[in-house]
Amino acid sequence: MMKQIFDKNNAAVEHLCHGRYKEARKAFKAALLLHGLVVEQQASKINDNIKSAANIQLETCPIPESTNATSPSLSFYMYRHSFLISTSEDDSSGFAVTETSSACLTAVLTFNLSLAYHIECDFECYASNPVRVLEFYKRTLKAIQMDSLNKKRPLRESCYRATIAMGAFMNMGAIFYEEGKLEKVENCFGMILKNKELEVSIRDNVLTNLFLLQERMAEERQIELCKEQERKLKLKELEEE
Repeated sequence: MMKQIFDKNNAAVEHLCHGRYKEARKAFKAALLLHGLVVEQQASKINDNIKSAANIQLETCPIPESTNATSPSLSFYMYRHSFLISTSEDDSSGFAVTETSSACLTAVLTFNLSLAYHIECDFECYASNPVRVLEFYKRTLKAIQMDSLNKKRPLRESCYRATIAMGAFMNMGAIFYEEGKLEKVENCFGMILKNKELEVSIRDNVLTNLFLLQERMAEERQIELCKEQERKLKLKELEEE
């Protein structure tokens, strides 16, 4: 059944790459459902002799930029990489699901589903409510937090864990930016910049977003200042009458 989970996830990534958002969401949800069934089935069968999800191999897959010229992501960077999952045939037959290995798969699958919703939302210029997208990203971060308890994770997978967390924070920041919740945007990007081993290209994108954020915050402060001055002038006029 683990192979079915990987196959459904990877088929969903293929759908996402070709703009088939509905099909992508359906396949990601099916993969999550199957994963839940595996967790239930193996809950009482876990032992140290069975391979764990530490043998998972992850590969990032870039999703093409939006074809809608007015999509916000064309001016404010969002992380558009989903994750392909693979393992050797022998490994997939010997998987066991522990609390932390379950969290690893949950993080990957939930992030991919979040991204599917988000990319469609971005294409529609946030015409639909992005609350659901934010909730899925939060679930991703919660799963990553659980997965971080596994101190025996190979270095390569720990790097992917950091990448998924970065992607979640980056994209939550993009949503908050569209909602005008600028302090939350700043907090999200601050979490990303705590990673001292961040790739140069990602750091550059974060800093570019921060520059745009600071410009917008300065504009909004100026607007508020003008409004305050107008209020004072009106108040003075009323007092003089």
